[in-house]
Amino acid sequence: MNHRALRVCAALLGLAACRTVALGAQVSARRVDPGACPNLTDPSIQWAASVRGFSNQYNNAGWSARQALGRPDVFPRHGDIAGTWSTLSSGSSDWIDLSFAAPTFAGEVWVFETYGVGGLYRVTAIEANGAPTPLWSTTPVRGRGTAGQLVMPVVPARPLAGVRLEVSASAAGGYVQIDAVAAVPPNAACLGGPKPLSGVAASGRLTPAEYSASPIPGSAVWARGVASFTTQYGTSSWAAQQIVGPPTVFPAHGDRPGAWAPRSTANLEDAIVVEFPTTWARQIWVFETYGVGGLFQIFDVSGGARTLLWSATPAVVSASEARVLRVDLPAARPISALRLVVAPAAVQSYPELDAVALVP
Repeated sequence: MNHRALRVCAALLGLAACRTVALGAQVSARRVDPGACPNLTDPSIQWAASVRGFSNQYNNAGWSARQALGRPDVFPRHGDIAGTWSTLSSGSSDWIDLSFAAPTFAGEVWVFETYGVGGLYRVTAIEANGAPTPLWSTTPVRGRGTAGQLVMPVVPARPLAGVRLEVSASAAGGYVQIDAVAAVPPNAACLGGPKPLSGVAASGRLTPAEYSASPIPGSAVWARGVASFTTQYGTSSWAAQQIVGPPTVFPAHGDRPGAWAPRSTANLEDAIVVEFPTTWARQIWVFETYGVGGLFQIFDVSGGARTLLWSATPAVVSASEARVLRVDLPAARPISALRLVVAPAAVQSYPELDAVALVP
């Protein structure tokens, strides 16, 4: 820590609180790809609300320290994009202190990196009493070419008032840019969240021609209702209820009425929960008619439990053709409800789902 950092630390926390705290067992943090954590919109997650201090910032506008507040503005995009806190130099080591609106009981801390990913090398928890405690550290490395979400367990889970992030732009080989920071309660944790289905679920996205040659079996059970959804584009043509029953848009492609669409293309995540009569399913079929590739997770939420059945990195699969996602489960299982998660921002479009079916 340089002399300027020590002076700021003394002003913010008191000299006694700024002493080096012996680091115990290192937490096992992971940088996960966009879409790996399904619950960015969970209202219990607390986002950084104020800036306590920083070593420098690129400017007072698009790359200022305040850009690290609130939910992500740039993530899951990668690049030197305004809307993040950026180091002033591409060859410096810097820090930023962020606070939550109130001490938040945290089971994890999330940091969203959108440029110079790998340059973040130390995270210090600011305890509810203002004392700093080392949370995670590593050796900074050269930035990778995709955005990342750093997920750090807080052990033991406890109230946190804020965090300090330390970055090395010189090690990353360019500016390091941080989009957002969150304190996540244990019930919304990513690494400690739902367990994936044991075994491997094979999947593929069929073109209309491939589907015509090998259509869904006649025994298919179509979604019969909608239990919940995050958003919908209106209450009629692109409403959540449009996902119920057999396809009405497919095999056509486009922003056409008759499919469920989320309200905005800027949302990081949207989700819909569809219901079925309990079916021992071997396959799941989902008809995507626009924003194809935005669907990236499917959970079995029958009976209130949540099991991840299938996931992928959200990315544009086709900008001109509809697709049918077919997921072959490793073993038949009784399903009465599925949660489908889409990432509009990742595909910069409305991911529109026409229909969902289970195949016994």
